Amino acid sequence: MSGETEVTPSGWTVDTAMVHVQRQLSDLRSLLDERYATQTKALDAAFVASERAVQAALTSAEKAVTKAELASNARFESVNEFRAQLTDQAATFLSRVEAEARLAAQSERLAHLEARLNNAAGADAGAAEAAAARRSATQQTVAIVGAVLIAVSIAVALILGLNT
Repeated sequence: MSGETEVTPSGWTVDTAMVHVQRQLSDLRSLLDERYATQTKALDAAFVASERAVQAALTSAEKAVTKAELASNARFESVNEFRAQLTDQAATFLSRVEAEARLAAQSERLAHLEARLNNAAGADAGAAEAAAARRSATQQTVAIVGAVLIAVSIAVALILGLNT
């Protein structure tokens, strides 16, 4: 017997089992080699795809940076134009020193006019008082002349009345 322990021989021996296991290992090895090759190709394809994606992303990022720089430059140009307008406008404004000088001159003119108005009002008041004083003096003179005339007419009437 060639190493068999069964009553009915199956035809398997250590040698045939060894050949069978070696064939299985060989099939398994070829299957693993095939799967390794497939995985390698898949990884290579994934690396190529990711490299293309990274390149596309970098290109897009460069375009975005360029667009952002152009937009920023345009914005800064408009800001600089606005600043230039403000500078031009500020150049036409009246300075604080000049405004204060003009206000002081106007205040001085107003004070002078006020003094003149006060003097004119005083002159008018003085003229009115003088006219009132003249009227009063004239009234007193007329009253005195009237009183004298009454006294003279009474005296004349008495003299004439005594003569008759």
